[in-house]
Amino acid sequence: MAEQLIINPQTRIGELLEAYPQLEEVLIAQAPMFDKLKNPLLRRTVAKVATLEKAAAIARIPVAGLVGALRLAAGQKFTPGEAPGPDAGASADTAVGTERPAWLDSSKVIETIDADEYLKKGEHPLNKVTGLARSIKPGELVKIISSFPPIPLSDTLKSQGCKTVIVSTASGKYETYISGKED
Repeated sequence: MAEQLIINPQTRIGELLEAYPQLEEVLIAQAPMFDKLKNPLLRRTVAKVATLEKAAAIARIPVAGLVGALRLAAGQKFTPGEAPGPDAGASADTAVGTERPAWLDSSKVIETIDADEYLKKGEHPLNKVTGLARSIKPGELVKIISSFPPIPLSDTLKSQGCKTVIVSTASGKYETYISGKED
């Protein structure tokens, strides 16, 4: 018998749903935006890299509550108030806000990508975005518009030396700005 997956904030959504497919509805009940995980493309891409901690940050819900609900539904022990595992209280590296940093100059946007349109067509904008991120010059920006904050993408680009910021708009959308690597 395979070892049981212990659910904690560092558990990747893909491995969670592979081990416990019945938890998909529990995840969606915690935040309706997780309904997007029914999209096979997102399931094969984002779900493989996004942790529950990142998912909670995207949904703006407490990670301890998310992990607790999933543990209880999976039959794992969880006591309210208990730290649900490694780094349970840690916040995401990427914050989502309404503030625009000084380096964000909208006139410097060289391309805008609508992530939701890509996903509707069954495509993932990841390759397009990472290709642009490699080719833009310092000071140039790429803008991504989406109905969800793409925190895993932002974190990946930051690890590659790009500057990124995710801004929540009044319309309920998110604008992610990516600046070229500084030389």
